Amino acid sequence: MCIRDRYQDHVLNGQILLSDTLMLTPSLHEGQWTVWPYLPKDKWYNFIDGKRRSHFSDSPAYHETWSPLRQVLPVFMRGGTIVYNQSTEGVTRISQLDNKFSLIVALTDDQGDGRYVANGQIMTIYDYKNPRSVEKCQDYKNGGCLLDMHVSVSISSNTLDLDLKFSSDFNPVIEEILIQQIYVYGLSQEKLLNFPKRQGIYSPEASAKISGHREKDSFEKVKVEMKTFRDSDEAVGVFTFNEFTVENGRKVSLAYKAI
Repeated sequence: MCIRDRYQDHVLNGQILLSDTLMLTPSLHEGQWTVWPYLPKDKWYNFIDGKRRSHFSDSPAYHETWSPLRQVLPVFMRGGTIVYNQSTEGVTRISQLDNKFSLIVALTDDQGDGRYVANGQIMTIYDYKNPRSVEKCQDYKNGGCLLDMHVSVSISSNTLDLDLKFSSDFNPVIEEILIQQIYVYGLSQEKLLNFPKRQGIYSPEASAKISGHREKDSFEKVKVEMKTFRDSDEAVGVFTFNEFTVENGRKVSLAYKAI
């Protein structure tokens, strides 16, 4: 049973569920300042800042959320999923989008073996002006233009290892898609970083390796920021590095150790 079938009766009234990943709860009435989104039993994050809103062990519940009518509407992201993102600065039509992407990874709870995981897909075309690319993307029988993404985070002492794999059971069209940043939601200050419980930004040292592909994508130093919250043990990891090209069968390994 898919996640929409499990709780669609709760989210259809005033909520919008995009696939099994994002939950939107807009303000629908003039003068409305708060909304009460229903978050089913799962791990949910604020999509904008990465702060956890509910834990998997929490019972399904309605959560009071600040949502003035003319501000950004509340968007929640389910743990265990990945969303890709493009910059829209200066963009007025789809054809102006470039091939540079970032990934937002919302982790699940510990799988029992020290691993946290997430899965998603990324579209592998960016030239929407080219009708042939779009036609190939719609040809699902011959592979389409989607690659699966799999993230696994493992923890050892004060070090975190992140593996990102791209794969497909088919042969999708793959244009040159570049990844510049990875945002990781659901890291723990206490378990992963030994950071004090106070709000701040920390910059641990990091390195990265990409297996099996072109030499131009190899790099050792990665800029890492850990954004922490004052009233939570959660942290958001932001990995920024020389962009690498997405290809089927590729594996990216990131490792950092907190200073």
